[in-house]
Amino acid sequence: MPTYLVIVTGRRMPTMLPIATAVFCLLGLTQDQSVVSGVVRDESGQPLPGVTVTLSADQPVGRVVTGENGTYRLPGVPPGPYELRASLQGFLVDARQVNVSGHDTTVEITLRIDT
Repeated sequence: MPTYLVIVTGRRMPTMLPIATAVFCLLGLTQDQSVVSGVVRDESGQPLPGVTVTLSADQPVGRVVTGENGTYRLPGVPPGPYELRASLQGFLVDARQVNVSGHDTTVEITLRIDT
C-alpha cells in the first residue's frame, strides 16, 4: 500500500488517508443496514413487557425481548423480506411479513389473548 505524505508547516507527515479510506468503506458497508423496531401492546393498548420478538429470513436474524414499555429494537438488518414473530404465553402468536428496504422500519404489534 503506498504511503502518502503531506507537508505541514514545513515538516513531512504521513497522512491518515489509508485509515480514513477504511473508515469510509466500513461506513458504506453498513449504510444499507436498518433498524426494525416498535411497540408490542395488548388489545386494550397497554404495552406488553416480556414478549419475544424474532426476525427471520431462512434463519433467525435477531431475537429480543420487549422491555417494561413494550418496546423492541433489532439493529443491523440488511435489506430484504423477513418474517417478524411476537410471542408471549397466554397470547396468540403474531407473525407477519416485513420488507426491509434500507430504511429504519417501525412495526407496531397488537397481541390478542389466547382463549
